[in-house]
Amino acid sequence: MPKTRQQKETLLKEFDETLAQAKGVVFVNYQGLKVSEMETLRDQAMDQSMTMRITKNTVLRLAAGKHGLALNAELLAQPLAMITSTTDEVAPAKVTKLFAKEHEAMSVAGGIVANRFLTPAEMNTLADLPSQDQLRAQLVSVIASPLIGLVRTLQAPLAGIVNVLNQYQQKRAS
Repeated sequence: MPKTRQQKETLLKEFDETLAQAKGVVFVNYQGLKVSEMETLRDQAMDQSMTMRITKNTVLRLAAGKHGLALNAELLAQPLAMITSTTDEVAPAKVTKLFAKEHEAMSVAGGIVANRFLTPAEMNTLADLPSQDQLRAQLVSVIASPLIGLVRTLQAPLAGIVNVLNQYQQKRAS
């Protein structure tokens, strides 16, 4: 059943808001996936505070145009689902890459990060990056490493003095 103009305008407004709020967006070609597999992907996305919805490509093209994004005709010629995250740029790419490994029927068709369209190859590269938490942990480690070295260096003379005194005490006791 065709959508009315009002339904299309409402859908356009929803897509526009979604693209405005999203930090990371991944488009996947879901053709060949079973409904249960789509539900699994949706559940995995929801577990990480992301949303997934099937797109109407003409409405998606119009919403992307409002944000200055030109989506190519090849992308819009396939059935697409859109996975979005409002908190993490990399999370949608990671979820879709993991899911695509297990389900060969699905493929990543592209994505949007920092208001820029990325190709499927760029999305795969993005998915290989460490998560924000991993990057923060690495940063803390890099910052803490010199401090730990300084503390050990400052403690070394004290430990040396204690060792010399212990050895002297043992020598006097025997």
